[in-house]
Amino acid sequence: MSISSATRQRLRQTLKNVEIADEILNALDQASIDAVNYSQNFLVADWASSEAGDTYSLTVAHNLNTLKPEVLVYESNVKVEVHKIQIVDNNTVKLFVSQAGSDARFAGKVIIDV
Repeated sequence: MSISSATRQRLRQTLKNVEIADEILNALDQASIDAVNYSQNFLVADWASSEAGDTYSLTVAHNLNTLKPEVLVYESNVKVEVHKIQIVDNNTVKLFVSQAGSDARFAGKVIIDV
């Protein structure tokens, strides 16, 4: 999260107290620096077939200790939607794509934000 100089100036004017505004801005800057993200590249071969044979799944162990991760999936730098995202536990998510018809597996990258 980057705070523009215009937004910084508006906050200072709104609060009419530059010292408090700067404290808030510094805290926001530090929170942005401290934000924990996880990313993992994956290959087509990393997807596993389900027992029923109707989906492929990809398990991602992110170890971010959250039950509310934001999961983004990319193929060739283009955001894509997968069939389903399952939060397995605080540290693991599972992605699913359909196996019906043509093979929906792909190589790409998963990014997990908290």
